[in-house]
Amino acid sequence: MIFDKLKQHKKIIENFSYLSVLQILSLITPLITYPYLVRTLGEIMYGTVVFAQAVVAYFNILVVFGFNFTAARDVSLHRDNPKKLCEIISAVTIIKTLFLIISLLLISCYMFYTPKMDYSLYYLSFWICMNEILFPTWFFQGIEEMKYITFINLGIRVLLIGMIFIFIKSPNDYLFFPLLNGIGAFLAGVISFSLLYKKYKLQIVRVPLKTLIKYVKSSYHLFISNVSIQIYVNANKIIIGHFLGMREVTYYDLAEKITNMGKVPQSMISQVLYPKISLEKNSVFLRKVLKGSIFMNVFLYLIVFLFSNQIVAYFGGNEMVLRILFLTVPIIGISNVLMVLTLLPFGYNKAFTKIVFLSAFFYSLIILILYGFDEISLYTLTATNVLVELIVSIIAFIYTRKNKLL
Repeated sequence: MIFDKLKQHKKIIENFSYLSVLQILSLITPLITYPYLVRTLGEIMYGTVVFAQAVVAYFNILVVFGFNFTAARDVSLHRDNPKKLCEIISAVTIIKTLFLIISLLLISCYMFYTPKMDYSLYYLSFWICMNEILFPTWFFQGIEEMKYITFINLGIRVLLIGMIFIFIKSPNDYLFFPLLNGIGAFLAGVISFSLLYKKYKLQIVRVPLKTLIKYVKSSYHLFISNVSIQIYVNANKIIIGHFLGMREVTYYDLAEKITNMGKVPQSMISQVLYPKISLEKNSVFLRKVLKGSIFMNVFLYLIVFLFSNQIVAYFGGNEMVLRILFLTVPIIGISNVLMVLTLLPFGYNKAFTKIVFLSAFFYSLIILILYGFDEISLYTLTATNVLVELIVSIIAFIYTRKNKLL
């Protein structure tokens, strides 16, 4: 009986396994190089590089635009229609390229009107935006073939680690960090699109303007959501950099990296199950996913809480910040199931957007209160993220319960 169930969900298990490797790679790579980079570049210079990436991440919101979910859903629904797949790939690539150009103009304006900006650092950090176009993870997610992007990522990241240790030898080499990441993103993109053309016989085709507008409209709600999410997810680094200093950015960045690693299992569950839930809309299955997510993420928090002292002793940073920020892992695990795996697949896009918008509102309100009472610190900013994620989970739970989605 057990083997029958495993066979029934063979594709999900296979994709989960490959995605596990992919996500672990994406988070272990920075942790492998983190001690070396902090020691070589220094805490302040490393914090400056992280600060630049945090700024660029805001401009990346426009490039992403929500296609990572809607395009994956469309690919999943039309995976047996090559003509439609060509349209989806072409439309998403064209739109993202147009948004990339707009983002580049916007960040150029930002740097022009901001004194003492390191233009080279910010332009090289723009690889974050380029990667959204060159590496179509959403396509492989949609067709449920995660092994290809896993193999590509493995090769690129091993190469990247080697290049970091070879080329970065002093604080003066700080520009090599974003440059090497950009080279890696470009190579991954070339390999990915070659795979689309050779294996799946897909290519970029001309897409009518009306069709492009249709794709933009289908994803705009997620774009608004991404804007709202980034307001509080990414803002802490920028606020810390402005008010506290680049050394504190380095401390927060380490806690965030480890926290992001804790979010990997939930992220993998979400990406692997999203196509299945979009097709089946099975509430009974969702309830099981929610219970499993809660158990798994609480267990992860307990591990980090118990070993936080050893983690910080090895990497550096601040133990209390890590313990506070990692609380978001079990909380986000709940909201992820209730929102990404429930509201979106069941078609409650507006409700999803409203809840995320409320999260941005509460974050902004709390920050204003902290600023007004002169209470902005590493701890209060970290606790703010936890509080906002808790509010999101509570609102999402009330909404899904009210509409009997679970």
